Amino acid sequence: MKRKNGRLADHPTRRQMGISLEAVVKRQRRRGKSFRILGGLFFAIGLLATLFVLSGIGLHWVARQAVFENSKYKLVHIEVETSGRLRRDQVLEWAEIPSQTNLVLLNIREIRERLMSQSEIGEAHVRKILPNRLAIKVSERRPMARVVTNVIVGQGRALMYAVDRQGIVMSPRPGEDFMHLPEITGANLIDVVQGEPVRSDAIMNAIELLAAIEQSPLRSRIGRPRVDVSDDTVLRLSTSVTGWITFAKSPAIFDQQLERLGKILDYAEKNSKKIQSADLTVVRNVPAVLVSKR
Repeated sequence: MKRKNGRLADHPTRRQMGISLEAVVKRQRRRGKSFRILGGLFFAIGLLATLFVLSGIGLHWVARQAVFENSKYKLVHIEVETSGRLRRDQVLEWAEIPSQTNLVLLNIREIRERLMSQSEIGEAHVRKILPNRLAIKVSERRPMARVVTNVIVGQGRALMYAVDRQGIVMSPRPGEDFMHLPEITGANLIDVVQGEPVRSDAIMNAIELLAAIEQSPLRSRIGRPRVDVSDDTVLRLSTSVTGWITFAKSPAIFDQQLERLGKILDYAEKNSKKIQSADLTVVRNVPAVLVSKR
């Protein structure tokens, strides 16, 4: 410790004490100001939260009175447009629309999903027409081939389904047999479930082949086709004017194989013959057996 006037200077001077006291007062003032600012901020937040809750309650009441409980928006008319043999009453039964429901609250996405779950419907559109009308437009799924399974159900007849271009399985309606359609044979029952896509790549490949034939110039020359899918390695096609014609199971080259078939048909017709068998899986020197027409 330093000596001052012969005594130890172990106490602060009056000036130092004044400075320290002034610093303490300033800190307390700043602290008090901070508390006032925080208090004001918390008050503002609480006020805004209260106003938000009150406004939400008010908006909900207004919405309930103006829309949700307003008889003006009660569904009173449903327009149904169908194609094919779909009936209005059947479509409404599938749609499961609650009676006297509020149109604004109606979930049209769920209605469409219920309609599309029916194997007979290929496409469905649902829209609201405010204030109180609903429009439904559905198109019938168009079968493109019948699938004959390896299961016998009675009187020696095999169990049969129909499929559309996307491979969705449909059952025939009463009095319907799809006999006019191209035929897919040799299918396993486990691969065809009503309302679902076929579970066999071979059947889907057969559908692709039939679609390629339908779009081919050969369509009018080969009659109603039948495709056998029982062989795991190839597709076997027969028609009303040909014997068995073997195709590779590759939709990417169906057009090329049909082109080879067209050349064989040209040669056969020029020589008054018909195809008994041909193997279109071979690219060059296609093996084919031609026989005389009777």
